Amino acid sequence: MNLINDRPVNIGVIFDQEVESGGGFQQGLNAATLASKIDSKLAKVYFFHTKRKSKRVLLKHDIHSKLIQLCLLKKIYLFIKTTAKYRVFYKILRPFLDFNFFEDFLKTKDINLVYFISPSRLALDLVELNFIYTVWDLCHLDNPEFPESKIKGEFENRELRLNFSSKRAVSIIVDSEYSKSNLSKKYNIETNKIEVIPFESLKDISENKFSSKSLIDINQKYKIENQYIFYPAQFWPHKNHIYILKGIFILEKKYNLLVNVIFSGGDKGNKKNIIEYANNLGIRNRIIFTGFIPNHELVSIYKMSLALVMPTFFGPTNIPPLEAFKLGTPVIYPDRDGLREQVKDAGLLIDLKNPETLSKCLLELIRKKNFRDSIIEKGYIISKKIEKIDRVDTLNAILKKFIIKFNTFRKTIKEI
Repeated sequence: MNLINDRPVNIGVIFDQEVESGGGFQQGLNAATLASKIDSKLAKVYFFHTKRKSKRVLLKHDIHSKLIQLCLLKKIYLFIKTTAKYRVFYKILRPFLDFNFFEDFLKTKDINLVYFISPSRLALDLVELNFIYTVWDLCHLDNPEFPESKIKGEFENRELRLNFSSKRAVSIIVDSEYSKSNLSKKYNIETNKIEVIPFESLKDISENKFSSKSLIDINQKYKIENQYIFYPAQFWPHKNHIYILKGIFILEKKYNLLVNVIFSGGDKGNKKNIIEYANNLGIRNRIIFTGFIPNHELVSIYKMSLALVMPTFFGPTNIPPLEAFKLGTPVIYPDRDGLREQVKDAGLLIDLKNPETLSKCLLELIRKKNFRDSIIEKGYIISKKIEKIDRVDTLNAILKKFIIKFNTFRKTIKEI
C-alpha cells in the first residue's frame, strides 16, 4: 500500500494543560511542537486548547490553536461524565441525556484522530473517534502514600482515565522504557500498543536561545554569599524539599560548609511546613524562595549553581535533570527504580532515607574540582544522546499504522 497516495488524516492535537502547572505545561508544549512536525503526507494537524491562557504561549512557538468552545451546561455535563466521584449521576442521566459534546465539537472540525498530548479527562467523551493517549506516570499506584495521589479524587480519576484509555486508545505514549513496562504490567496492555517518546528540556533551553549576555548575576540579585544548590519544583509533599534542608544542615554541622538553597515553584500547600522546618534547623536565612521565574533567570540559576538537587519520590522521568545536563550543571538525584535510569552515570545518586548521602555528594562537588567537571561532561554526553532521538519519527510510525486500517474502512464507507 502506498500511503503517499492516500488522503492524509485530520489529527486534532488537544492542549489541555494549565499555564501554571509548571513542568506539565512545558512538556505539553514540547509535545505540541513535535506534533507540528508530523509528516504532512500522513496528516493535517489541527491544534485545540481548553484554557484561554494557552493560546498566547502557543503562538509564541508558531502554533495556531483554536479554543474548544462549549457552553457552561455542556462543560458541567462533561465534568460529571469524566469525574469518578460524579459518574453515578452520569449513569443515571445516560439513558435520557447521552451526549458527547467534546467529540461532537471535533466532528464539526472534520477530525479523524485525536492526540491527547497530556493525560486528559476528555478522552472519556470519545465514542466514535479514535485517539492517541499520553501517560506521564503511574505515581498514584507507585506512591499512594502521598496526599496528592489521593486528594480531590485524584486516585479514582486517574484510574478512570487509565482503564478507559488502556482499552480504547489506538496507541499510548509514555516517557521511557521503564514506564512502558510498568504500564503494560499494571494495566495488562500489549507492549506493541505502547510507544516511547522521551521527555525533553524546556524548549528555549534545548534550542539554545540564551546567550551569555542574557545571564544575570544570581548571587547579587538574591544577596547570596555562599555557593548555592537549586531545586525547581512546586511545593508538593512528594517533592521532598525537607530532605534538602536536612542535607545542608548535616553539611554545616559535620563538615563546616555553608551552602544556600534556591527553591522555585508555586505553593501546593507544603511551603509553610518547609519554612517552619528551616526555622527549626536555624537555616532559614540560607533558603531563597523565588516563586515562578522567567526562563532567562532559570537558565542563570542553573548555570551558576553548585548542582541541581532533586530528591523527588515521583518519576520515572523529570525535566529538570534534562535541563541541567544541557546547561552544564551537576545533577544529584534519587537512587530509585526508574529515576536512576534517567541520569545513568551522569547523576550523583542519593538515598532518600539518608540525607547524609546528599551532604557527601555536595562535599565531593565542592572539594574535588576535577570530579565536578567529569560529572558535567557526562551530563553533556547524555544531553547529546537525548537530542539525537527522532521523536517525530515515532509519531509518524504511529500514524502509519493507524492509516493502514483507517483508510480501509474509510474507503469501505465511501463504497457503501
